[in-house]
Amino acid sequence: MKLILLLAFAETITALVSNVQLYEIESRRTKLLRAGLWSKHLKQKNLLRTARKIDSKAVVAQQLNDYDDLEYVGNATIGSPKGQEFVVVLDTGSADFWIPDRNCITTCKNKHTFDSSKSKTYAADGRTWTVSYGDGSNATGFLGVDSITIGGINEEQLAISKQAFGQATSMSGFEQDVVDGILGLGFEDLSVTKVKPPLINAVNQRLLNEPLFTVWLARRGRKEGDVGGIITYGGYDKEHCGTTMLKVPLTRAAYWQFTITGVKVGNQGTCTKWDYDSKNDLYFIRCTSKKGNLGFFIGGKLFEIEPANYIIQIASNTCVLSLFGFSFGGYGPSWILGNPFIRQFCNIHYISERQIGFARSFQQGSHETSSGTSTDCVTELKKELNGSRRNALSLTTLMYSNTYLLAFLTGMTWQL
Repeated sequence: MKLILLLAFAETITALVSNVQLYEIESRRTKLLRAGLWSKHLKQKNLLRTARKIDSKAVVAQQLNDYDDLEYVGNATIGSPKGQEFVVVLDTGSADFWIPDRNCITTCKNKHTFDSSKSKTYAADGRTWTVSYGDGSNATGFLGVDSITIGGINEEQLAISKQAFGQATSMSGFEQDVVDGILGLGFEDLSVTKVKPPLINAVNQRLLNEPLFTVWLARRGRKEGDVGGIITYGGYDKEHCGTTMLKVPLTRAAYWQFTITGVKVGNQGTCTKWDYDSKNDLYFIRCTSKKGNLGFFIGGKLFEIEPANYIIQIASNTCVLSLFGFSFGGYGPSWILGNPFIRQFCNIHYISERQIGFARSFQQGSHETSSGTSTDCVTELKKELNGSRRNALSLTTLMYSNTYLLAFLTGMTWQL
Protein backbone atom coordinates (compact mmCIF):
# COMPACT_ATOMS: atom_id res chain seq x y z
CA MET A 1 0.00 0.00 0.00
CA LYS A 2 2.82 2.41 0.82
CA LEU A 3 4.43 1.70 -2.54
CA ILE A 4 1.17 2.35 -4.39
CA LEU A 5 0.64 5.65 -2.57
CA LEU A 6 4.20 6.73 -3.29
CA LEU A 7 3.81 6.01 -7.01
CA ALA A 8 0.52 7.89 -7.11
CA PHE A 9 2.12 10.89 -5.42
CA ALA A 10 5.05 10.83 -7.89
CA GLU A 11 2.57 10.76 -10.79
CA THR A 12 0.79 13.81 -9.39
CA ILE A 13 3.80 16.01 -8.94
CA THR A 14 5.18 15.34 -12.44
CA ALA A 15 1.99 16.36 -14.27
CA LEU A 16 2.07 20.16 -14.33
CA VAL A 17 0.33 23.25 -15.58
CA SER A 18 2.95 25.84 -16.58
CA ASN A 19 2.17 29.48 -17.42
CA VAL A 20 5.03 30.65 -19.63
CA GLN A 21 5.28 34.34 -20.46
CA LEU A 22 5.57 35.88 -23.91
CA TYR A 23 7.32 39.22 -24.34
CA GLU A 24 6.17 41.89 -26.76
CA ILE A 25 8.54 43.29 -29.39
CA GLU A 26 7.95 45.65 -32.31
CA SER A 27 7.87 43.66 -35.53
CA ARG A 28 10.57 43.98 -38.16
CA ARG A 29 7.95 45.19 -40.66
CA THR A 30 6.69 48.00 -38.40
CA LYS A 31 10.20 49.16 -37.51
CA LEU A 32 11.28 49.31 -41.13
CA LEU A 33 8.06 51.02 -42.26
CA ARG A 34 8.57 53.76 -39.69
CA ALA A 35 12.18 54.16 -40.83
CA GLY A 36 11.19 54.20 -44.52
CA LEU A 37 13.30 51.09 -45.20
CA TRP A 38 10.62 48.46 -45.70
CA SER A 39 10.62 48.54 -49.53
CA LYS A 40 14.42 48.03 -49.57
CA HIS A 41 14.08 45.07 -47.22
CA LEU A 42 11.28 43.67 -49.39
CA LYS A 43 13.51 43.67 -52.45
CA GLN A 44 16.30 41.87 -50.58
CA LYS A 45 13.80 39.37 -49.23
CA ASN A 46 12.44 38.60 -52.70
CA LEU A 47 15.99 38.10 -53.97
CA LEU A 48 16.59 35.56 -51.20
CA ARG A 49 13.40 33.73 -52.12
CA THR A 50 14.36 33.66 -55.79
CA ALA A 51 17.87 32.44 -55.02
CA ARG A 52 16.46 29.67 -52.86
CA LYS A 53 14.17 28.47 -55.67
CA ILE A 54 17.02 28.45 -58.18
CA ASP A 55 19.30 26.46 -55.90
CA SER A 56 18.34 22.84 -56.57
CA LYS A 57 19.98 21.78 -53.30
CA ALA A 58 17.90 24.11 -51.15
CA VAL A 59 15.64 22.49 -48.56
CA VAL A 60 12.22 24.16 -48.62
CA ALA A 61 10.35 22.77 -45.65
CA GLN A 62 8.54 25.66 -43.93
CA GLN A 63 7.09 27.75 -46.74
CA LEU A 64 4.36 29.32 -44.61
CA ASN A 65 6.69 30.84 -42.05
CA ASP A 66 7.46 34.55 -42.44
CA TYR A 67 8.96 36.24 -39.38
CA ASP A 68 8.75 39.87 -40.56
CA ASP A 69 5.67 40.31 -38.34
CA LEU A 70 6.99 38.58 -35.27
CA GLU A 71 5.63 40.44 -32.22
CA TYR A 72 5.95 37.99 -29.34
CA VAL A 73 8.92 35.99 -28.12
CA GLY A 74 9.63 33.67 -25.20
CA ASN A 75 12.55 32.16 -23.33
CA ALA A 76 13.91 28.62 -23.19
CA THR A 77 16.91 26.96 -21.58
CA ILE A 78 19.08 23.99 -22.53
CA GLY A 79 21.43 21.89 -20.41
CA SER A 80 22.20 21.26 -16.75
CA PRO A 81 23.03 21.82 -14.00
CA LYS A 82 22.74 25.45 -15.10
CA GLY A 83 20.52 25.99 -18.11
CA GLN A 84 21.79 28.18 -20.93
CA GLU A 85 19.06 30.69 -21.80
CA PHE A 86 17.81 31.65 -25.27
CA VAL A 87 15.19 33.99 -26.72
CA VAL A 88 13.01 31.95 -29.08
CA VAL A 89 10.02 32.16 -31.37
CA LEU A 90 7.30 29.90 -29.95
CA ASP A 91 5.87 28.86 -33.28
CA THR A 92 2.85 26.63 -33.99
CA GLY A 93 3.80 26.78 -37.67
CA SER A 94 6.86 24.57 -37.23
CA ALA A 95 7.88 21.56 -35.15
CA ASP A 96 11.64 21.78 -34.64
CA PHE A 97 13.64 23.38 -31.83
CA TRP A 98 16.95 24.94 -32.84
CA ILE A 99 19.35 27.53 -31.46
CA PRO A 100 22.82 28.81 -32.51
CA ASP A 101 25.80 26.65 -31.61
CA ARG A 102 29.01 28.14 -30.18
CA ASN A 103 30.74 27.17 -33.46
CA CYS A 104 28.44 29.55 -35.36
CA ILE A 105 30.62 32.65 -35.38
CA THR A 106 30.19 34.78 -38.51
CA THR A 107 26.40 34.53 -39.01
CA CYS A 108 25.44 34.34 -35.33
CA LYS A 109 26.82 37.65 -34.09
CA ASN A 110 24.93 39.15 -31.14
CA LYS A 111 23.12 35.84 -30.55
CA HIS A 112 23.25 33.61 -27.50
CA THR A 113 25.05 30.40 -28.48
CA PHE A 114 24.95 26.94 -26.93
CA ASP A 115 28.11 25.42 -25.44
CA SER A 116 27.60 21.68 -25.05
CA SER A 117 30.74 21.32 -22.91
CA LYS A 118 28.95 23.21 -20.11
CA SER A 119 26.10 20.70 -19.87
CA LYS A 120 26.40 17.41 -17.97
CA THR A 121 23.27 15.99 -19.62
CA TYR A 122 24.22 16.69 -23.26
CA ALA A 123 24.61 13.86 -25.77
CA ALA A 124 25.67 14.11 -29.41
CA ASP A 125 23.27 12.85 -32.07
CA GLY A 126 25.36 13.08 -35.24
CA ARG A 127 22.63 13.86 -37.79
CA THR A 128 22.63 17.12 -39.78
CA TRP A 129 19.72 19.33 -40.81
CA THR A 130 18.82 22.32 -42.99
CA VAL A 131 15.66 24.40 -42.96
CA SER A 132 14.48 27.29 -45.15
CA TYR A 133 11.52 29.54 -44.39
CA GLY A 134 9.03 31.42 -46.54
CA ASP A 135 10.67 34.81 -45.95
CA GLY A 136 14.04 33.61 -47.30
CA SER A 137 15.62 33.01 -43.89
CA ASN A 138 17.35 29.71 -43.25
CA ALA A 139 19.56 27.74 -40.86
CA THR A 140 21.75 24.64 -40.99
CA GLY A 141 23.59 22.57 -38.39
CA PHE A 142 23.61 19.28 -36.48
CA LEU A 143 21.48 17.61 -33.81
CA GLY A 144 22.11 17.16 -30.10
CA VAL A 145 20.08 15.79 -27.17
CA ASP A 146 19.72 17.46 -23.77
CA SER A 147 17.33 18.56 -21.04
CA ILE A 148 15.39 21.70 -22.00
CA THR A 149 12.85 24.02 -20.44
CA ILE A 150 10.20 26.12 -22.14
CA GLY A 151 10.36 29.26 -20.03
CA GLY A 152 13.44 31.13 -18.89
CA ILE A 153 15.43 31.38 -15.70
CA ASN A 154 13.33 32.77 -12.80
CA GLU A 155 10.12 32.06 -14.77
CA GLU A 156 7.62 29.22 -14.64
CA GLN A 157 9.04 26.41 -16.74
CA LEU A 158 8.01 23.24 -18.50
CA ALA A 159 11.03 20.92 -18.18
CA ILE A 160 11.52 18.17 -20.78
CA SER A 161 14.34 15.61 -20.62
CA LYS A 162 16.15 13.92 -23.52
CA GLN A 163 14.92 16.38 -26.13
CA ALA A 164 16.60 16.38 -29.54
CA PHE A 165 17.28 19.89 -30.84
CA GLY A 166 19.18 21.62 -33.63
CA GLN A 167 22.52 23.34 -33.09
CA ALA A 168 22.86 25.86 -35.91
CA THR A 169 26.34 26.39 -37.34
CA SER A 170 25.01 28.87 -39.89
CA MET A 171 21.90 31.04 -40.08
CA SER A 172 20.63 33.83 -42.32
CA GLY A 173 17.77 36.31 -42.19
CA PHE A 174 17.62 36.73 -38.40
CA GLU A 175 20.26 39.46 -38.03
CA GLN A 176 17.72 42.22 -37.27
CA ASP A 177 15.75 40.15 -34.76
CA VAL A 178 16.20 39.73 -31.03
CA VAL A 179 15.50 36.00 -31.32
CA ASP A 180 18.21 33.37 -31.12
CA GLY A 181 16.21 30.48 -32.53
CA ILE A 182 12.84 28.81 -33.01
CA LEU A 183 10.89 26.40 -30.81
CA GLY A 184 8.19 24.69 -32.83
CA LEU A 185 4.83 23.79 -31.27
CA GLY A 186 3.49 21.91 -34.30
CA PHE A 187 3.13 18.19 -34.93
CA GLU A 188 5.81 15.70 -35.92
CA ASP A 189 4.78 15.68 -39.60
CA LEU A 190 6.15 19.24 -39.83
CA SER A 191 9.56 18.32 -38.44
CA VAL A 192 12.48 18.85 -40.79
CA THR A 193 14.77 16.92 -38.46
CA LYS A 194 12.23 14.07 -38.08
CA VAL A 195 12.51 14.02 -34.30
CA LYS A 196 9.68 14.32 -31.81
CA PRO A 197 8.79 17.99 -31.14
CA PRO A 198 9.13 19.25 -27.55
CA LEU A 199 5.41 19.24 -26.73
CA ILE A 200 4.88 15.77 -28.18
CA ASN A 201 7.76 14.63 -25.97
CA ALA A 202 6.13 16.33 -22.98
CA VAL A 203 2.87 14.48 -23.64
CA ASN A 204 4.69 11.16 -24.07
CA GLN A 205 6.62 11.74 -20.83
CA ARG A 206 3.30 12.54 -19.07
CA LEU A 207 4.58 15.91 -17.96
CA LEU A 208 1.35 17.81 -18.63
CA ASN A 209 -1.73 17.77 -16.43
CA GLU A 210 -3.76 17.67 -19.65
CA PRO A 211 -2.43 17.19 -23.21
CA LEU A 212 -3.21 20.72 -24.34
CA PHE A 213 -1.92 24.29 -24.30
CA THR A 214 -3.72 27.64 -24.32
CA VAL A 215 -2.47 30.82 -26.01
CA TRP A 216 -3.55 34.28 -24.84
CA LEU A 217 -2.10 37.46 -26.39
CA ALA A 218 -2.55 40.94 -24.95
CA ARG A 219 -3.62 43.78 -27.19
CA ARG A 220 -0.67 45.60 -28.75
CA GLY A 221 0.62 48.83 -27.21
CA ARG A 222 2.79 47.75 -24.31
CA LYS A 223 6.43 48.78 -24.15
CA GLU A 224 8.89 46.53 -25.93
CA GLY A 225 10.04 43.78 -23.59
CA ASP A 226 6.89 43.86 -21.45
CA VAL A 227 4.87 40.71 -20.88
CA GLY A 228 2.52 40.54 -23.86
CA GLY A 229 0.93 37.13 -23.50
CA ILE A 230 0.84 33.76 -21.78
CA ILE A 231 1.06 30.21 -23.09
CA THR A 232 -0.41 27.80 -20.57
CA TYR A 233 1.00 24.30 -21.03
CA GLY A 234 -1.06 21.47 -19.62
CA GLY A 235 -4.25 23.37 -18.87
CA TYR A 236 -6.78 26.08 -19.60
CA ASP A 237 -6.02 29.76 -18.91
CA LYS A 238 -8.99 30.67 -16.73
CA GLU A 239 -7.53 34.04 -15.78
CA HIS A 240 -7.44 35.45 -19.32
CA CYS A 241 -9.92 33.35 -21.28
CA GLY A 242 -13.68 32.85 -21.15
CA THR A 243 -15.60 29.63 -21.63
CA THR A 244 -14.66 27.66 -24.74
CA MET A 245 -17.05 28.72 -27.49
CA LEU A 246 -16.23 26.05 -30.03
CA LYS A 247 -13.93 23.08 -30.69
CA VAL A 248 -13.23 21.98 -34.26
CA PRO A 249 -11.24 19.03 -35.62
CA LEU A 250 -7.96 19.60 -37.43
CA THR A 251 -7.97 18.71 -41.11
CA ARG A 252 -4.51 17.21 -40.60
CA ALA A 253 -2.20 16.92 -37.59
CA ALA A 254 0.70 18.96 -38.99
CA TYR A 255 -0.10 22.66 -38.84
CA TRP A 256 -2.92 23.58 -36.49
CA GLN A 257 -5.22 23.69 -39.51
CA PHE A 258 -9.00 23.57 -39.81
CA THR A 259 -11.84 24.54 -42.14
CA ILE A 260 -13.64 27.88 -42.33
CA THR A 261 -16.80 28.33 -44.39
CA GLY A 262 -16.94 32.07 -44.97
CA VAL A 263 -15.48 35.54 -44.44
CA LYS A 264 -17.35 38.74 -43.56
CA VAL A 265 -16.16 42.37 -43.43
CA GLY A 266 -18.38 45.04 -41.87
CA ASN A 267 -22.16 44.79 -41.69
CA GLN A 268 -22.83 44.00 -45.34
CA GLY A 269 -20.06 41.51 -46.08
CA THR A 270 -18.18 44.10 -48.15
CA CYS A 271 -14.78 45.66 -47.59
CA THR A 272 -13.91 49.03 -46.10
CA LYS A 273 -11.94 51.03 -48.71
CA TRP A 274 -8.16 50.69 -48.61
CA ASP A 275 -5.33 51.62 -50.98
CA TYR A 276 -2.76 49.14 -52.17
CA ASP A 277 0.86 50.38 -52.22
CA SER A 278 2.82 48.17 -54.64
CA LYS A 279 6.19 49.56 -53.51
CA ASN A 280 5.66 48.42 -49.91
CA ASP A 281 3.29 45.57 -50.78
CA LEU A 282 0.81 46.81 -48.15
CA TYR A 283 -2.75 48.05 -47.87
CA PHE A 284 -3.03 51.53 -46.33
CA ILE A 285 -6.18 52.86 -44.70
CA ARG A 286 -7.06 56.21 -43.10
CA CYS A 287 -6.82 55.90 -39.33
CA THR A 288 -9.95 58.03 -38.92
CA SER A 289 -12.11 56.09 -41.39
CA LYS A 290 -14.99 53.99 -40.17
CA LYS A 291 -13.98 50.35 -40.09
CA GLY A 292 -16.05 47.23 -39.60
CA ASN A 293 -15.21 43.97 -37.92
CA LEU A 294 -13.54 41.22 -39.91
CA GLY A 295 -15.35 37.94 -39.35
CA PHE A 296 -14.73 34.26 -40.00
CA PHE A 297 -17.42 31.58 -40.07
CA ILE A 298 -16.07 28.54 -38.21
CA GLY A 299 -18.18 25.54 -37.25
CA GLY A 300 -21.45 27.41 -37.74
CA LYS A 301 -20.40 30.43 -35.65
CA LEU A 302 -19.18 33.88 -36.59
CA PHE A 303 -15.89 34.95 -34.97
CA GLU A 304 -15.25 38.67 -35.46
CA ILE A 305 -11.95 40.54 -35.15
CA GLU A 306 -12.27 44.16 -34.08
CA PRO A 307 -10.39 46.90 -36.01
CA ALA A 308 -8.15 47.55 -32.99
CA ASN A 309 -6.68 44.10 -33.60
CA TYR A 310 -6.25 44.13 -37.38
CA ILE A 311 -5.19 47.76 -37.97
CA ILE A 312 -1.64 48.99 -37.21
CA GLN A 313 -0.89 52.70 -36.79
CA ILE A 314 2.63 53.53 -38.00
CA ALA A 315 2.34 57.35 -38.01
CA SER A 316 -0.05 60.07 -36.76
CA ASN A 317 -2.65 59.36 -39.47
CA THR A 318 -1.09 56.47 -41.33
CA CYS A 319 -2.48 53.02 -40.70
CA VAL A 320 -1.96 49.71 -42.46
CA LEU A 321 -4.17 46.67 -42.71
CA SER A 322 -2.97 43.52 -41.02
CA LEU A 323 -3.66 41.78 -44.28
CA PHE A 324 -1.19 41.11 -47.06
CA GLY A 325 -0.44 38.82 -49.96
CA PHE A 326 1.91 35.90 -49.53
CA SER A 327 2.27 33.39 -52.35
CA PHE A 328 2.99 29.77 -51.49
CA GLY A 329 2.33 26.55 -53.35
CA GLY A 330 0.85 23.21 -52.53
CA TYR A 331 -1.48 24.17 -49.68
CA GLY A 332 -4.56 25.24 -51.61
CA PRO A 333 -6.74 28.29 -50.90
CA SER A 334 -6.16 29.31 -47.30
CA TRP A 335 -5.92 31.97 -44.67
CA ILE A 336 -3.27 32.15 -41.99
CA LEU A 337 -4.84 33.51 -38.82
CA GLY A 338 -2.15 35.15 -36.74
CA ASN A 339 -1.87 37.72 -33.95
CA PRO A 340 -5.08 39.71 -34.74
CA PHE A 341 -7.22 36.59 -34.40
CA ILE A 342 -5.37 35.29 -31.34
CA ARG A 343 -5.54 38.67 -29.58
CA GLN A 344 -9.30 38.56 -30.10
CA PHE A 345 -9.77 34.92 -29.15
CA CYS A 346 -7.79 32.60 -26.91
CA ASN A 347 -6.72 29.49 -28.79
CA ILE A 348 -6.82 26.14 -27.02
CA HIS A 349 -4.71 23.45 -28.69
CA TYR A 350 -5.83 19.89 -27.91
CA ILE A 351 -2.77 17.85 -28.80
CA SER A 352 -4.04 14.29 -28.33
CA GLU A 353 -7.55 15.03 -29.60
CA ARG A 354 -6.22 16.77 -32.73
CA GLN A 355 -8.65 19.64 -32.18
CA ILE A 356 -8.49 23.38 -31.62
CA GLY A 357 -10.84 25.50 -29.53
CA PHE A 358 -11.60 29.21 -29.26
CA ALA A 359 -12.62 31.34 -26.29
CA ARG A 360 -13.19 35.04 -25.74
CA SER A 361 -10.08 36.89 -24.63
CA PHE A 362 -11.02 38.88 -21.54
CA GLN A 363 -9.06 41.92 -22.73
CA GLN A 364 -10.66 42.16 -26.14
CA GLY A 365 -14.40 42.15 -25.65
CA SER A 366 -14.83 39.62 -28.43
CA HIS A 367 -18.07 37.83 -29.08
CA GLU A 368 -19.53 35.09 -31.21
CA THR A 369 -22.84 34.86 -32.98
CA SER A 370 -24.57 32.15 -34.95
CA SER A 371 -23.81 32.22 -38.64
CA GLY A 372 -26.37 32.15 -41.37
CA THR A 373 -25.47 31.48 -44.96
CA SER A 374 -21.97 32.73 -45.74
CA THR A 375 -22.01 32.48 -49.56
CA ASP A 376 -22.93 36.13 -50.23
CA CYS A 377 -20.25 37.63 -47.97
CA VAL A 378 -17.57 35.41 -49.52
CA THR A 379 -18.70 36.36 -53.03
CA GLU A 380 -18.61 40.07 -52.20
CA LEU A 381 -15.18 39.87 -50.65
CA LYS A 382 -13.83 37.94 -53.66
CA LYS A 383 -15.18 40.68 -55.97
CA GLU A 384 -13.47 43.36 -53.86
CA LEU A 385 -10.16 41.53 -53.80
CA ASN A 386 -10.23 40.57 -57.48
CA GLY A 387 -10.77 44.24 -58.33
CA SER A 388 -7.54 45.23 -56.57
CA ARG A 389 -4.29 45.94 -58.37
CA ARG A 390 -3.05 42.35 -58.16
CA ASN A 391 -4.38 38.81 -58.29
CA ALA A 392 -6.04 38.15 -54.96
CA LEU A 393 -6.37 34.44 -55.62
CA SER A 394 -2.62 33.96 -55.11
CA LEU A 395 -2.39 35.98 -51.94
CA THR A 396 -2.03 35.46 -48.18
CA THR A 397 -1.57 38.48 -45.28
CA LEU A 398 0.20 40.87 -42.73
CA MET A 399 0.14 40.16 -39.04
CA TYR A 400 1.92 36.79 -39.12
CA SER A 401 3.41 35.85 -35.82
CA ASN A 402 5.08 33.21 -33.79
CA THR A 403 1.67 31.64 -33.25
CA TYR A 404 -0.82 31.10 -36.04
CA LEU A 405 -3.55 28.88 -37.42
CA LEU A 406 -4.04 27.64 -40.95
CA ALA A 407 -7.62 27.69 -42.19
CA PHE A 408 -9.00 26.62 -45.57
CA LEU A 409 -11.57 28.52 -47.64
CA THR A 410 -12.50 27.90 -51.25
CA GLY A 411 -11.30 30.49 -53.76
CA MET A 412 -8.83 32.60 -51.77
CA THR A 413 -5.41 32.48 -50.21
CA TRP A 414 -4.87 35.09 -47.52
CA GLN A 415 -2.91 35.40 -44.29
CA LEU A 416 -4.03 37.40 -41.26
